[in-house]
Amino acid sequence: MLNTNPETVRRWIRSGKLESIQESRKGGNVVTKKMLDAFLKTSPKYAGIATGLLASPVGLTTVTAAIVGGILAQQLIKNDEIKNIHVNTAEIKKLLLANIQSSRENIARKKKSIKHLQEEIVAEQERIDKAEKLIKELEKNTDSQKD
Repeated sequence: MLNTNPETVRRWIRSGKLESIQESRKGGNVVTKKMLDAFLKTSPKYAGIATGLLASPVGLTTVTAAIVGGILAQQLIKNDEIKNIHVNTAEIKKLLLANIQSSRENIARKKKSIKHLQEEIVAEQERIDKAEKLIKELEKNTDSQKD
């Protein structure tokens, strides 16, 4: 989209200039529209692109490709120009459904982790309560021995 070498984009991500989501090392980095907008607004070289690119159908198509992992981006860009764009909506739908399924699996894993952490918190709180109760009993016995 920005006529930039992919390694440059990777460097931006590694340096923190461009935010991305990496669900797995195999899946690569995903840059959402919001993340791209933030980057474009803070990069003087690309500041003018932010509104024009994303407002056009071509820009929207390219952003959609970027959101689903950049798989279609290579098909859309040739010789530094986007020519004869034909969007295969079935492929985009397939990619989006795969992304949704992956997100659902991540949510399920995270909910399971949360449940496990909540159980650990309850157990830890019970240990604290028992320890505090023992302290009170010790203090009570110490006070009664002084009398």
